[in-house]
Amino acid sequence: MINTRKKLITYLRKRDGIKPSLQATLVNIRCKLPDVVIFGGMVRDFGLGVRHFSSDIDMVTTASAEQIRHALAGLNPVMNKFGGFRFRENGRLFDIWSLQDTWAIREGHAQAKYLSDLCRTTFFNLDAVIFDVHALKVRARHGYDEDLQRRVLDINLEANPNPRQMAIRAVRMAIQKDLQLAPALVEYVLEQLYGTSLNLTYQSYVRQLHDHTGRTPESAFRFEPQLKIW
Repeated sequence: MINTRKKLITYLRKRDGIKPSLQATLVNIRCKLPDVVIFGGMVRDFGLGVRHFSSDIDMVTTASAEQIRHALAGLNPVMNKFGGFRFRENGRLFDIWSLQDTWAIREGHAQAKYLSDLCRTTFFNLDAVIFDVHALKVRARHGYDEDLQRRVLDINLEANPNPRQMAIRAVRMAIQKDLQLAPALVEYVLEQLYGTSLNLTYQSYVRQLHDHTGRTPESAFRFEPQLKIW
């Protein structure tokens, strides 16, 4: 995870024209809130080798929801539909949650005392990673580095609020990021999507998944896009 850490720090300190660095926003947040981490997608994508990250940045803190609201008052945060707070700063969207308000913990699927416990709450194994904006360190679930190097997407915690959408997300991530699907996730995706209405690329992907389980169900699956033309 050393390379992931280096890439993140370099990116966070980068300036875009006359805009202040992303680091300036994070420094402002960490001065007002204790124990803040960047969670999931951004950390995962830099580990996978992306050069630029343009999506929302997800963050979690041990502060309460009321403490977050008070600390970020100057940034005009609004409650998002998932129980966290959303705000825009320097053209970038941020979502920040209190640790106890994150979905798996709030619904009782996992318990957490420390922010590192977040790594037990994600559906995907490759999302089970955090970047501590105070200590500038990356922490992840056991076995994360091996899965990252092999580019294998698997289930970390099966409980989630929308199984079909999670299965679609698995297919989309696998295609866009050139990931293999582990056998447990192959089975999950087929259970949710096989025989349902999907776009042509996703239909082809699910067909290949189905064929794969008939040949080598114990092995990870990698999509062959040239086979999507029948």
